[in-house]
Amino acid sequence: MTSEERRDLLTALVSGWENEVVEFKEGGAGFSTHDLGKYFSALANEANLRGVERAWLVFGVHNKSRKVVGSAFDVSPETVNKSGGLKYQITQSTDPGMCFTGIHVLDHEDGKVVFFEIPVQVHITENCCLNTLQSSMEVRVRKSMNTWLMRSGATLARMRKCRK
Repeated sequence: MTSEERRDLLTALVSGWENEVVEFKEGGAGFSTHDLGKYFSALANEANLRGVERAWLVFGVHNKSRKVVGSAFDVSPETVNKSGGLKYQITQSTDPGMCFTGIHVLDHEDGKVVFFEIPVQVHITENCCLNTLQSSMEVRVRKSMNTWLMRSGATLARMRKCRK
């Protein structure tokens, strides 16, 4: 992806703003890989439910103001690919062991923007409370550490099984 394509992607994602398959975070140096894994899983699940090809987790954009603030999160090849590094940790935290399709960096005039391109999770509808998902744009499915979670606003809670 070229720099111009990354800039166009940022413009498109910010204009559409956060939804079930796009999440913005400042993504500071201390952003935990555990939390990154939770977002990865949730966005991959949502991409499947929404029938889209990919989801995006974007670091370096303030999630309220839509302004680029820059990210200090380390996505250097050494950090991402090293033994026990970011790719390994994400693969170990997801079922099946999935990882990013791509990690793209934009050197924006207001700071570094990191795009985590997340593939579709292929099997998540079993035991999900889909009627809850369809009734609220705020609710997001998360599968982390073998537990289905949902998100409403900024909190996580255990997802209930659908009653028939």
